[in-house]
Amino acid sequence: MQHFPDFQRPASGPGALGISRKDNATAPDASSKARREFRRHANELRRVGGYLLRNRDERFSKRMSGCGQVNFDSVTVVRRTAPDGTRRASVSGLTTCGSVWACPVCGPKIAERRRVELNSALSWMRSEGLSPVLLTLTFRHKRSDDLRELLQKLVDARKAFFRSMKFRKLGIAQYVIALEITHGRNGFHPHLHCIVAVPGANAVRQVESLRALWLAKLEGQGLSGNSAAFQCQDGSVAGDYVAKWGAAEELTLANHKAARASGSRTPLQLLADAAEGDKVAAAAWIEFAAVSRGRRALTWSTGDRRTGRKGLRELAGLTDVSDETVSAEGEVSEVVRFYPSAVWRLVRSRLCSILDAAETGDIADILAAEIGPSDCEVWRRSRAGPVFDPEPVQ
Repeated sequence: MQHFPDFQRPASGPGALGISRKDNATAPDASSKARREFRRHANELRRVGGYLLRNRDERFSKRMSGCGQVNFDSVTVVRRTAPDGTRRASVSGLTTCGSVWACPVCGPKIAERRRVELNSALSWMRSEGLSPVLLTLTFRHKRSDDLRELLQKLVDARKAFFRSMKFRKLGIAQYVIALEITHGRNGFHPHLHCIVAVPGANAVRQVESLRALWLAKLEGQGLSGNSAAFQCQDGSVAGDYVAKWGAAEELTLANHKAARASGSRTPLQLLADAAEGDKVAAAAWIEFAAVSRGRRALTWSTGDRRTGRKGLRELAGLTDVSDETVSAEGEVSEVVRFYPSAVWRLVRSRLCSILDAAETGDIADILAAEIGPSDCEVWRRSRAGPVFDPEPVQ
């Protein structure tokens, strides 16, 4: 196992973010303090992730370490004020890693955008008289399994399943597939959540008839499954799944206690635990980050030029925007601070403090934040004990 620096788990506190389950359940605008705490801790976890990857994927390590720090242009701090007076600050001119899988900052932002797109797809299905069904596909796995090999077999089984004649006979032309990967007592657990648009009545019963087909496709890849390997539920459950997808607790890193109790952790929970000294979690997260790099979280049904059939994104009126583009998007409203490149390099270690000041104070507070303690120092002071301090970005 790769060697990691020794750093201790905090002696007290609700979790790696210092945010309780109750705080996380509150709407972001109603709990600005919790949102700012999440931003600060997510930024620190991003630096931890970049440091952990330094010996496994140096290029990705530099990209993740520089995410939200290194600028490609002059940096502008902008602020948007909601009707209720709540302020939100953001920056433009910074590079982003665009990783929906590994980055605690880019990931939730991308996931929220994809959640909105999924809602649009569900609305289109219902407007066309189609019945959305949530289909979960998985298989048996064990701790010794290689994640890269498991993912390839799962993808191959999924392609064979969706291309089979029996599947096509149901008339399912439009669907969206979400890949999810968790880690538990039996190692990595990749699985698929599929929302399929089923024509006609008895949609769930129609999809249920495909159970034996999925199990057969698993066997064709050297995998196996039991009754839990194929689960289908009606559209109301699909809607509930989408509603939670972008802002789920696993994406906001808050449900560590629940994750440990169930024995299963999401990748971002692994990273948070790695930052608290869990070397097993660190090794698992490194493997996950390296294998998942470049993979899309969502796969949409595409059109067919020969028949003129359109893809689901086009039918739902969605444009294809990459994860990297989404993660770099910002809401521009009121410009509150401008940094030339040379100046930004002097203050970038205080990014979160500057954004906090832009949301809670005025220009004097921003100027004070620029010469105050670094984000890393603020993070260190907020912990109950020694914490992992990754190397600063160069």
